[in-house]
Amino acid sequence: MDFFNTRLRIDPLERIEEVESTPSRLEANAPRQQTCQDAECQAVVTRFRGLFMGADGRPSRPADRESKEWQSALEAVLSDLKKWAGDRSTPEVFRNKAILYGDLLNLAPPGAARNTVLHAELEFLQAAKDGEGNRIEWFLPLNTLLAHTVLDPAGYGAFAAELRKSSDPVVSVFARLEAVAPRSADRLMSLL
Repeated sequence: MDFFNTRLRIDPLERIEEVESTPSRLEANAPRQQTCQDAECQAVVTRFRGLFMGADGRPSRPADRESKEWQSALEAVLSDLKKWAGDRSTPEVFRNKAILYGDLLNLAPPGAARNTVLHAELEFLQAAKDGEGNRIEWFLPLNTLLAHTVLDPAGYGAFAAELRKSSDPVVSVFARLEAVAPRSADRLMSLL
């Protein structure tokens, strides 16, 4: 309000007064979205936190993520994530799993660890595609994987080729479409 009154306002516009910018009443707060209500999911999240936070409470360094211990912990998280079924009748399970796979992909260093996460996420998406739920919601994590392949072709090039050869026709078509008519970086960045 002050910024408008002192810097933006020009005649014939009038000043904005305090009563005009103050709500007449406050409604209830928007409810926070709760994630991971069941014990299985909370256990996966706890193990996931161990990947990016050390025992001393400090964030793990990239060098730590190259160790065999970290790689083993990553594989354990992926295994737990795959086993976690939750209440399959709710879309929250899919969302929570998709978020965790995406976070693991962002955390995994290039190389074998990243490839493991990529394949695990793709397997999850392919298995979830035909289940109950919203197609658009299913497509978002796939779209994010495609964005990675366009924005970092050197790091994700081999995986992009696998996506184009996928036995899943939806995955294959959209990967091929991205290869022949890639979206601009500014359109893809919002997916990451």
